[in-house]
Amino acid sequence: MYNNDIRGSSETRKKIIESAISIFSKYGYSGASMEKITEKAGISKGLIFWYFKKKEDLIIEIAKMSLPLDVINDALMKYSGIELLENIGKNYFKKYASNDMRSLFLYTLSSGSVYPIISDNIKDICTKIVREIAQKTCNDNSIKCEIKVRQFLGALLCYIINPSEIEEEIYLKTLVENYEKI
Repeated sequence: MYNNDIRGSSETRKKIIESAISIFSKYGYSGASMEKITEKAGISKGLIFWYFKKKEDLIIEIAKMSLPLDVINDALMKYSGIELLENIGKNYFKKYASNDMRSLFLYTLSSGSVYPIISDNIKDICTKIVREIAQKTCNDNSIKCEIKVRQFLGALLCYIINPSEIEEEIYLKTLVENYEKI
């Protein structure tokens, strides 16, 4: 990744990323062209390659952004116990309130086989991070607790894939209560 201070305007880079999010969420990673992204960003095609050497570099950056790694890692640094789950849930819903981000997340989940680095990030969520959440919510790394965490994260994913008529706040509260009962 290029350093913005050396390679140019961070505003231009931000425009590229915002445009890529919009275009990728509409057409998918393989269906979107760099021309569509540059057109939406209002920049030349050459300028996009100033920031990203190839389309794959932009896809990987956007795909990583679409994963809930930031939400989970931020919560892990600040919370433990049930507060950790509540914070993950609230910020998960906030992150995926955007149709663009929700679509990107689903594209990202399905593109792991094409982009191994994305697959590695998904595996990281499903192994290392699940264990960290288990340790901070159950004070152990038991299989039972790991499965509870997977159920919790799976229920959040299910809501994002097919939003329920249940209000987010009630959904999250019930998830946390059920987590405590298991």
